[in-house]
Amino acid sequence: MHRITKWAMANKAAILVIVFLSLLVGIFSYSKMPRELQPSMEVSTISITTVGQSMDSNSMLVSATEPIERAVANVKGQSSVISTTGDGYSQVTIKFQLGIKMKEAVAETEKIVNGLQLPAGVSKPYIYQPSTDSMPVSILGIGLSDQMSSTGMDKINNEIIPRLQKITDVGSIRNTGGVTQNVIIRVDPDELSKHQISMESLMSLLSGQNLVVSLGSHVVDNTAVSLKVVGNLNDLQSLGELNVAADVKLSDVAKISLSKDTKTMTHLNGQDGVVLLVNKVAGGNAVEVGKNIASEIKKMNEDYKGDIETSLVWSSDSFITGSVNSMMREVLLGTLFATLIIFLFLRNWRMTLITIISIPLSLAITLFLLSLSDISLNVITIGGIAVAIGRLVDDSIVVIENLYRRSQIEGYTKDVIIDSVKDVAGAITLSTLTSVCVFLPLGLVKGLSAMVLPFALTVTYSLLASLFVAITVVPLLGHSFMKNAKSKKHKQVKSYQAVLKWTLNHKFITLAATFVLLIGSIVAYGVIPKGTINNNDTSQIDINLTLPSDTPYETVKQTALQLEDLVRQQPETKHEFIHLGVSEEDLKLGSVQSPTSIAFTIFLKEDANADQLIDKIITFKDQYPNADFEYTESSGMSSANNAIVLDLSGSHQEDLEAAAKSVTEALNPIEGIQKISTNLTEKKTIYSINVDPGSTNVSNLAMQLNMQLNQIPIGSMILDGVATPILLDTTNPLQTGDSLQDLKVIGKTGEVALSEVAKIEKTEQQSTILRKNSHDFIRITATVDGSKLSTINNQIALETSSLKLPDGVSLDIGGAGAQQSVDTNNLFTAMIVSIGIIYLLLVIMFKNLRMPFVILFSLPFAAVGSILGLIITRIPVDTFALIGALMLIGIVVTNAIVLLDRVKQNEKTMIIREALIEAGNVRLRPILMTAAATIFALLPVLFSKPELGSIVSKGLAVVVVGGLAVSTLLTLVVVPVIYEAFFFRKSKRQRLNNMNTSVEQDQINM
Repeated sequence: MHRITKWAMANKAAILVIVFLSLLVGIFSYSKMPRELQPSMEVSTISITTVGQSMDSNSMLVSATEPIERAVANVKGQSSVISTTGDGYSQVTIKFQLGIKMKEAVAETEKIVNGLQLPAGVSKPYIYQPSTDSMPVSILGIGLSDQMSSTGMDKINNEIIPRLQKITDVGSIRNTGGVTQNVIIRVDPDELSKHQISMESLMSLLSGQNLVVSLGSHVVDNTAVSLKVVGNLNDLQSLGELNVAADVKLSDVAKISLSKDTKTMTHLNGQDGVVLLVNKVAGGNAVEVGKNIASEIKKMNEDYKGDIETSLVWSSDSFITGSVNSMMREVLLGTLFATLIIFLFLRNWRMTLITIISIPLSLAITLFLLSLSDISLNVITIGGIAVAIGRLVDDSIVVIENLYRRSQIEGYTKDVIIDSVKDVAGAITLSTLTSVCVFLPLGLVKGLSAMVLPFALTVTYSLLASLFVAITVVPLLGHSFMKNAKSKKHKQVKSYQAVLKWTLNHKFITLAATFVLLIGSIVAYGVIPKGTINNNDTSQIDINLTLPSDTPYETVKQTALQLEDLVRQQPETKHEFIHLGVSEEDLKLGSVQSPTSIAFTIFLKEDANADQLIDKIITFKDQYPNADFEYTESSGMSSANNAIVLDLSGSHQEDLEAAAKSVTEALNPIEGIQKISTNLTEKKTIYSINVDPGSTNVSNLAMQLNMQLNQIPIGSMILDGVATPILLDTTNPLQTGDSLQDLKVIGKTGEVALSEVAKIEKTEQQSTILRKNSHDFIRITATVDGSKLSTINNQIALETSSLKLPDGVSLDIGGAGAQQSVDTNNLFTAMIVSIGIIYLLLVIMFKNLRMPFVILFSLPFAAVGSILGLIITRIPVDTFALIGALMLIGIVVTNAIVLLDRVKQNEKTMIIREALIEAGNVRLRPILMTAAATIFALLPVLFSKPELGSIVSKGLAVVVVGGLAVSTLLTLVVVPVIYEAFFFRKSKRQRLNNMNTSVEQDQINM
């Protein structure tokens, strides 16, 4: 490395150009890098959704769920297939093993599912694979009045959405909600009978009235032309004037009206509305997209003034800008604190300036390298910079401090500068490489690799850049700035020397005390809580209200409107969005819900008190005692997962229900469980019409009943330029079960009651059916206190292990607790691999086995400080805290490397004991400076509010700060003791020889 320094000293102009270009490309990269909240991450699941109008759950199971389950059972890499089947819908979710390439999995799944032939009445399957790229960057709301509902939808689809899609980097735009109108032809059966018109002839007549039929190409006036027949029904009056028989108009036998579709309802701020979900293209700048959308909304509102009002309900650019700016403030504060620490130690503004020059230069190079790696500027990459800030000056501190110390004796000559760098080049290079190497095994943490990789690359680029600056720019500036500077003499810290000598003379006491601290920290880690990651700001509250499955639609709708009124009265509410039913756009997003479920989303005002609103929402629950009322806090981008799931599998439903009851009773007393729910739903009444094959044709009977009980689509007509469906309504509302039996149908012998050709059976069945790997199962979900996740998970495992479940029933515990365990095991594996890589690197550098082993003894000291910090701050151990522990491995060995590298140099001319004392004295200041700079640079992270989605949590900061503080102190005292203990015989022999030599010398002098 010192050769690079020699080249730099001989090529000052080239270094100046490199510095200038580095700053220039860094600034340019920063301005051009796309801004996102989080990097792109895929979820290892695929959902397949279908709907079947008027189908009960058993019919959907047979018609859709089971065929799809069989088809995807052998998809490569899948770990489980879970299906949810309800009245009118089916959803099959495939969960894949970690590490599977999801693009290939989606392609394979699409090929299989698209080849299925599902029965009539079942919609085509929609396949959805969630990822951060599929999350909207903006949510827009458009209110629709009754007067312009149909024309408004036409403008939204044909004008507003195309305008938004022209914005740079805007990807797909999905709309949900809106109002669909239908033309209803309500037939009067008595009038049909009076005029002797059959229903079949009426349907046949109406079905062909508004077609466009091509007659092909023909020659007219010696010119080839195309002929077509066009129906011209374009208003309700024309429809009513249609002749359905001689001197009989349609209006004579039916009432014609225009009606809203009642299958779904979407309200925005108290009125019918449409919600647009805007996505950006991959690699697009979310901040610029959000700003451009906001600007376009203003223009559209001016263009459609008094007609259509579009509002920006939510936009990610405000979150991203706020989070990125907040993290940048922490970076700047960290830089300021690190600068103050360096100045306090050196007491020389010139040397402080030389040292901190590595920060902007390293950051500029880092931003350039991140840009080349196609990594966006987000809270994770900036979090990596915030963590690395204190480390960026480490190498420069060691170089400048060694130069400062030697210059006091030899002056500021070029040779002294090069030799000063040469003294420490091996140590700082090895220190930087060990810090970089800890990130190599992060590929083992498959579930977090997408999030951790940008963080790891940011820190790696920063450290490598700082090493380059330390061996090139810092020596050059030292030569230029310090030529005529007066240096204060380096003073030895006598108190530290006294402590070091005492510990070297009392090895047993020192090592025993260290061992006790280590054992205590291990015991403490076993008892401190392990929590889940939760660093979200509440800006959105989602409410799900599910009424009993036999609740009529109108009752569900009125309940939704009542809840809407309650929410709209709250001052914290900015926008509210309510949705009933399932639309085609819902299916594209893999979203289905029960017909009796109400999905309600509340967007809060910026300064709203979320806790206060949540307290009010909890009181709303009392008004719906017969409903399942749930609410979830989120940021609009993500929410915490604090649910532990227990899956019961078996062959017999009765045994599963009995087992579920036992498990639920066992969970109830456990403290910290906030809610227990199961997928067991109340049963719904089903009337099965079992047809006598000898009495009538099953298909004809089903068609007749369908016409009597449901509205029949017979085509469409153009109203106000919009294609409007026409529904023939011959429905006969059923009042009782007996009225079903009395329905008139045409059998082989003529018109008869339904009971004469079919046996009607009344049964009870579940309205929702859950299956796992094609078998029925019951899922019990325990929502828990996230800060006590591991403790509660262990208690659940303990309580359920002693339960005697029915034969053939098995219990599997998963959810947040299981995921936490997997992440923890993977991170600990990564730590072990990291230690192995570092040991190999140290062996290569020091060319022996014992010294690297001594250096690694500094790692347990870090564990003592980290665990102590977590106990003091009462912060639970989460995944990000363990990532901090992984980072700490590379940080803490730096101090031991810097210390023992000096010892190795000293041993060429000194005995081990003297080499240790001299090295401790010489390396004390740079070790304390680098540790203090790192610690103080992290203080803004430690005391600030964690940003949404950032790896740099308080847990990570506490682990790094506490571990580094304690390990630094113990390294300066205990590592020399361990080193001398490893070379005990050699050291003892040297001291005896040195003592004998001293005695002989005294005798000669006498």
